[in-house]
Amino acid sequence: ETTPIGEPRYRWSGEMQSGAVRFSGFLKASEDGEHVFRYDANGGYRIFIDDKPVVDAWGVDWRPSIAAGKVQLSRGQTYRIRVEAFQRATEGNEGLLWSLPSDPGAAAATQAARNADVVIFVAGLTSQLEGEEMGIEVPGFAGGDRTSLDLPAVQQALLEMDPDDVFDTKEPNFSLPGMARLFAVGHRVVHGGSEYREPVIVDDEVERTIEHLIPLAPLHNPASLLGIRELRRLLPDVPHVAVFDTAFHSTMPPEAYTYAIPVELAERLHIRKYGFHGTSYRYVTRKAAEFLGVAVEQVNLVACHLGNGASMAAIRNGASIDTSMGLTPLQGLAMGTRSGDLDPAVMLHLVRVGGMSLDEADALLNKSSGLKGMAGSQDMREVRALAEAGDVAARRAIDVYAYRIRGYIGAYLAAVPGVHALVFTAGIGEHDAALRSEVCAPLAHLGIRLDERLNAAPASGVRRIDDGSGAIRILVVPTNEEAEIARQSAEAVAAATAQ
Repeated sequence: ETTPIGEPRYRWSGEMQSGAVRFSGFLKASEDGEHVFRYDANGGYRIFIDDKPVVDAWGVDWRPSIAAGKVQLSRGQTYRIRVEAFQRATEGNEGLLWSLPSDPGAAAATQAARNADVVIFVAGLTSQLEGEEMGIEVPGFAGGDRTSLDLPAVQQALLEMDPDDVFDTKEPNFSLPGMARLFAVGHRVVHGGSEYREPVIVDDEVERTIEHLIPLAPLHNPASLLGIRELRRLLPDVPHVAVFDTAFHSTMPPEAYTYAIPVELAERLHIRKYGFHGTSYRYVTRKAAEFLGVAVEQVNLVACHLGNGASMAAIRNGASIDTSMGLTPLQGLAMGTRSGDLDPAVMLHLVRVGGMSLDEADALLNKSSGLKGMAGSQDMREVRALAEAGDVAARRAIDVYAYRIRGYIGAYLAAVPGVHALVFTAGIGEHDAALRSEVCAPLAHLGIRLDERLNAAPASGVRRIDDGSGAIRILVVPTNEEAEIARQSAEAVAAATAQ
C-alpha cells in the first residue's frame, strides 16, 4: 500500500476558517500511476500534493463535504500531503483515503463517474435517515454535493442504471485487494425481528421476511430493502448478505427483553425489546477484548454508542444481555432528536390534552425531541457552544444527556458482574472529551476514574483514558460498522460455500 511516513499532524479545533490546515504529513508511493484521493468531512476542503491541488474528473478541486481527485505519483518518491479548509468548515467524522493504481475497483468507479449522468452510492441511502433525509451523489449537479431525494426518485434512478455502468464482476481485471473477484455485497438491515440472529445470504424468502418486518422499522427497513433488491438486480451473480442491527442483541434473556404487558398481545404483535446498533457493538466488543488481552467470549463491558442516535449495551462474556433501545430506537437515552425514556402516558397526554394526532405525537418524540427539543439543535457541538455562551437550556440538555447515560451505567454494572471496561464509541462517544468527563466524573465511587489528561489528549485508535486507580478500565474504541458488515458478509459466504 501507499503508506504515510513520519507522524501526520491533526488539528481538532472545531470550526475552521478558510486556509486552516486540517491534516499534513508525508507519503511514499509504492506504485507508479494515477492515485485517487478522497477526504470526507463537514465543510469545504482541498487536498494538496506538494502544494498542488488534487483535481477530480470534472476539473474541480473541492466539493462540499468531500474533496476527491486523482494525481500521478512515481513509485518510491516521497510527497508532502496537506488538507486545508477551502471555506468555513466544521469538525465532524473525517478521514483521508486513497486508492492505488492497481485497484481496478477504484478505476472502475472513476470511469463510471465520468460516463454516467448519475452515479448512485447505494450505501448512502440509509445512512441519511438519522437526519431525516435520503440522498444520492449527483456529480456535476448542485456543486456535486448530496442531493436530497425521496424514495421513489432514488428507486427510479436505480432502475435506470445499466449494470455495466457500475462494474462488470466477470471482468478478469476487476478485483479487490487480495481477491480474484467481488466476493460479496453486504447490506445493513436495521431490523431483523426475532427471525434473524446471524447474517443471512439473501434470497427471495429473505426479502419477503424483511418486507414483513417493515412495521417494526418503517423508516429504515424499506430503504434497506430497496438497496437489496436493486443491487441484486445489478449484481445477480454475486452473493448478497443481510447483516442485522438487531442480531447482536438476540442473546438477551427473556427477563431483559420482555415488556410487562399481556403475553398473548405481545406474542401476536411481536412486542418486545430488540435493540439496535448491534453491528457497532459486535465490532467494538471484539476490538475492546483485543486491547484488554481478554478472550471475546470472556470479556465483560458496558458500552456506550453515542451519536445522533444513541444507545448502551450490557455485554457479559462477549454477548449482549441488555440494551437501552427497545421495540424501536425511541427507547433509552436522550438522543439528537429522540426523547428516549419517558412515561408512556406522555404519548396519551399529547393526544388527549395536547390535541395532537398519533402521527404528530410520534413525529414529535422521534424527530423534534432530545437535544433538538431541549436546546434547539441536535448537534452536540452546537449545544455545547450554546452552553459555554451561557445558554441555560443548552446546559440543562447536556446535563440530562449525561445523567441518562450514568443511570444506564449503574443499571448495567448491576447486571454484569466483573466489568472489565466502560467503552465509549461513535461520533460523540469518540470525540467529545467533555461529555466523557461529565459522564465519568461522578462515578468514581463505582470504580470509574477518569484521567482528565488522557481524556483530553488528541489521539486516534483504541485507547485507555482511566487513571488506573479504579477497578474498571475506561476505553475509547472507534467503531467501524462497514468493516464489521464486510467481515460478517465474508464469513457468511464462506460458511455457505463450505456447506
